[in-house]
Amino acid sequence: MAMRTQLLLLSGIALCGVAWAGEDLGDAPGFSAQSLKYEEGNKDRAQELQVYLSPDGKRIEGIPPRGVTMVSPADESQRYLVVESEQVFAVDASQERGERLGGLLAHEPCQGFPESERIGSGQVDGRDTQKWECTHPEFGEVTQWFDTDLNTVIKDRAENGQIEELRDIQVGPQEKNLFRFEPGEDYQRVTPLQLF
Repeated sequence: MAMRTQLLLLSGIALCGVAWAGEDLGDAPGFSAQSLKYEEGNKDRAQELQVYLSPDGKRIEGIPPRGVTMVSPADESQRYLVVESEQVFAVDASQERGERLGGLLAHEPCQGFPESERIGSGQVDGRDTQKWECTHPEFGEVTQWFDTDLNTVIKDRAENGQIEELRDIQVGPQEKNLFRFEPGEDYQRVTPLQLF
């Protein structure tokens, strides 16, 4: 059971935003935000991550259970999974870039869903968004809030009540070193599953 949970967690990271190459943020120079994941009505028990997106790549900090940081440089075909406090890292060099369902951080609404419909507009964290209903025969219905200024889904609600959303969005250029990882001599390379 533990191995299945680890594989699901790793799959979640793989699906966390579908862009690998330079993030397509429209005209935005980049942004940072807090990502919350919670069951509807239980926001006080939300899982929190820190997210950075830029044309230079993507960085997500605080991935459970060990506080993994994922660094995905735009100009590389791999991403790094790092636990700085333990000086260990893994390289995810999977070339899996096929059709995926886009959720939070996707750069188009309802990406990969066979049915989609714009159902209005709304606000998330004070930002104007397009509201979309996405339907998949196997995964059910999802509602997404798409920020056209950031060209990014900033809120995703599954029909089971699970919500992922961005808060405290700060638009602006991000430091290039956030999207780089060079392991020092003291770092040990492990497999991705060893980090989960």
